[in-house]
Amino acid sequence: MDILAHGLWSYAALHKVHHAKAAIVAGMLPDFIPFAPLLISRIMKGTFRFSAPPHNPSDIPRLVYQAYDFTHSFITVIIVLGLITFMSRKFYLFLLAWPLHILMDIPTHTSDFFPTHFLYPLSNVHVNGMNWGSPWFMLLNYSVLLIIYGFLIFL
Repeated sequence: MDILAHGLWSYAALHKVHHAKAAIVAGMLPDFIPFAPLLISRIMKGTFRFSAPPHNPSDIPRLVYQAYDFTHSFITVIIVLGLITFMSRKFYLFLLAWPLHILMDIPTHTSDFFPTHFLYPLSNVHVNGMNWGSPWFMLLNYSVLLIIYGFLIFL
């Protein structure tokens, strides 16, 4: 799923928790961490072009794939959220946007483009899901978000 949709879904799901707006960031962070350095580098070099998947996987550095695997792993989530909870002695509900992000990516990524290895580094198991960048899915996804936000705003 695209990064904007992750932020919108995160807020929609967690809008009633304390620090709900932080859920937007927490929901976008798993994609921001691996892709932001690549995006900044390409903008600075003048080689950035916006397009939805499929991309040529060989155009993306291996480090981006490795960072993606770490940020999209429930193992990483358990460790990081466990450490945050242990150190702060408090569990922040808005951080549930991170595992929500992973749950949404599992069925919306294909094996060809950033499959979600949700048990990485213990396993590379993944689901060969649908392409989130296909026009029909983007239309459906944002239509449902529009309906949900309509309810949130007007009810």
